[in-house]
Order: sequence, then C-alpha cells, then structure tokens
Amino acid sequence: MNRHRAALASAERAVELLTPLAEGPGDEVESFRWALAGALDNLALRLLHLESHEKAEVAGRRAVELFTGGRRSARAEQGLAGALTNLAVIEANLDRGAEALATVRRAERIWRRLSADEPSVYLPELALTLNTVGLRHAELGQLDAAVAAADEAVGIFRDLVRASAVAFEFDLAAVLANLSGYLWQLGRRTEAFQYNAEAEEVFDRWGGANPQAFSVHLRRLRENIAAMRAKQSPVDLRRWELGAQSFNS
Repeated sequence: MNRHRAALASAERAVELLTPLAEGPGDEVESFRWALAGALDNLALRLLHLESHEKAEVAGRRAVELFTGGRRSARAEQGLAGALTNLAVIEANLDRGAEALATVRRAERIWRRLSADEPSVYLPELALTLNTVGLRHAELGQLDAAVAAADEAVGIFRDLVRASAVAFEFDLAAVLANLSGYLWQLGRRTEAFQYNAEAEEVFDRWGGANPQAFSVHLRRLRENIAAMRAKQSPVDLRRWELGAQSFNS
C-alpha cells in the first residue's frame, strides 16, 4: 500500500520482539534465529525503500550472518539466498557494483542447487535472482553477460507463465523490459523493440485490472517504445529490479 514508514515501524518491532528469543535458551532457539534473520531481511528492504541504504546494509548483513551460522537445511539455504539477493540490491544502491555482483552470484549458486532438486519450488526464485544478476552485470558495463542472465530468466518465466499466468506474467514482463534495455545498448534494436512491445502488452492487460498500480510502469514502457521508434535512447534502460519477495521500481 506504499505506507513505507508504517511498514518500517512494524519491521523494527518484529526484530525487537524476536531478538531476545533468538538469543535465549531452549529447544526452539534455532527456529527463532531463522525467524529473526527473516525479519532482519524484511527490515533491510523497508529501509531500502526509504533510501536508508547504510542502515539497510547493516540489517541485511546481519540476516546473512544468521542464516549462515545455523544448521544447514533447505529452509536456511532458501533464507540465505533470498537475503543475499536483497543485500546485492542494497550494495548496488551504495555504488558497490562488483561487490553486489559477487553477492548475487552466491545467491544464484544456491538457487541452482535447490532448483536442481525441486524445480517446481525453486525455479521462480532462480529466475528472479538471474534478473538481478543481469542488472548487476549491466551496471558494470558487462552487457553480453547481462543479456545471457536475463535471457535465461525469460526462458524460465515463459515456462512458468504457461503453468500460471496470474502468478508469473508480471515478472516475465519486467525481465523482458530489462532485457530490451541491454539489447538496445548492444545495437540489437529490432530485438529490443520486440521485447519491450511484448512487455507493454502484459503491463497494459494488468493495468486494465489495476490502473493505479500499473499505470507508472506502463507509461515508462511506452516512453521507451516511443524513443525506440524515433531511434533515440530509451528513457529507462534498466528500471525493473525484482529482489527476493520484492518488486522495486
């Protein structure tokens, strides 16, 4: 609902309540530690939305430490991968591009391992993380690598959309818009236009159901398409960041 300060207050309260439980005795302490790690990861995202990047990094790094320090399990690995993906977004906002890329590649390796065992559960998270990998490569000027990561994400999302368009079509459109930007910068402009137009069609359909939520995204896409038709540089080349359990634009 875009009530970011209220969300931040709730996230801070959750961390406050969970901290003594995660540090105390008892058989459930590890479960509380994972819960605290998840709450810190959420807190980091709330701080990021309010552009408190340094505080967001502190919370994000603490979440990673907690997920890393306990007994290894699918639950801990999943939490760690999500926290690493979000931490990479924070590091990118702090202009530490190489560090952000290394962080998100750690997350990618985890999701690949998990999705190899349970693809129906973990492939969506791998695709989201590959989108972030592409963004981090693009910020470093590594556009061929950005295209490769985004293209793999698009392939995964196309398969997922065939199973559930409602759940995954919006994510597919966002990655297509990012891929379009990379291709444009590489001079592959026919492909760039094609992918942006495909993303526009999806955003347009979703915007009809919820114009307040999607009108901004649709306007940006259409501005890009207009610039492409005029053979100018699109106004937004890399706008859509899909962090773990988040959509930032």
